[in-house]
Amino acid sequence: ADKASVARYLGGNIKTALAQKPSSFPQQLLTALRSLVQNEYRLNNPECGSDGWLTEDALWLISKTTADRVRAWLLQHGVASVPENNNRLFDELLTHQLIVANEDKAIWRCIIRSDKGWSPVEPLTLLRLTPSVIWGQDDQRPACFDGDVTPIIEAEPAPELSAPTQPLPEIADDPRLGDNNNFLQWLKNHTSPSTTVNTRNGKVHVVENHLFLISPGIFKIYASETTGDTGDGWKLAQRMFQESGLALRCNDDSFIWTCEVCAPQKKNSQLKGFLMEAPGRVLGEIIPVNNPWLKLVPAME
Repeated sequence: ADKASVARYLGGNIKTALAQKPSSFPQQLLTALRSLVQNEYRLNNPECGSDGWLTEDALWLISKTTADRVRAWLLQHGVASVPENNNRLFDELLTHQLIVANEDKAIWRCIIRSDKGWSPVEPLTLLRLTPSVIWGQDDQRPACFDGDVTPIIEAEPAPELSAPTQPLPEIADDPRLGDNNNFLQWLKNHTSPSTTVNTRNGKVHVVENHLFLISPGIFKIYASETTGDTGDGWKLAQRMFQESGLALRCNDDSFIWTCEVCAPQKKNSQLKGFLMEAPGRVLGEIIPVNNPWLKLVPAME
């Protein structure tokens, strides 16, 4: 009787549901996800054997397990139009915004670390959901995971930099680009500890309890979004930042620091950028863990 009731709601292929108006496929997917997570999934096991992990801002579910079980659940309840291929199913979840995209992809590769010391040998492939997709305001959520879920960033080529000690070309003195209060406020508004820090191709990372800003990428985005400048305006913003006292010196000649990217199964590469003390000045009270795949190269005297 329960299965028939659910099938009627989902527009499943049973006689008692023929007179019902079929619900949309996004609603069918959502119902399957909610039922699995709320009634069947084991979350937040501090040692092993979890189907997912709930953090303050995200619900992380094992990707293949979830795809297979969503498909099985829908078929069991009479919904036949389910993609047989997991990638197609992931595309459906992305298209209907039931999962959070990792840029243009469904899959996130993450390191899981329990406060009790447990961590998988290899990073896991996960789907990321907004918790409110699964639990409404009146639903009781499980307690958050006692540990960390850290997305892995992919290495990107080290950007070309203008050496701080070299003369910079003539730049229009746009007060919006040269005002560090403007830059800091923009950085606060555009930086989220849960979605933009320590991410693949992200421009802001936590390294050795400092904030690492990849340059020139962060300043190019700032200049473009603040003034629409896609030329050399970023150089003024970078120059004013390095002269503001907010940036730590790498040595007597440079403010530019280097981080080695040590991602699994990737050739080591480097990122260049600025280092700031007190990440809370930008990130607030929630400070992500240090990015495990970035290693700061010691400053040369």
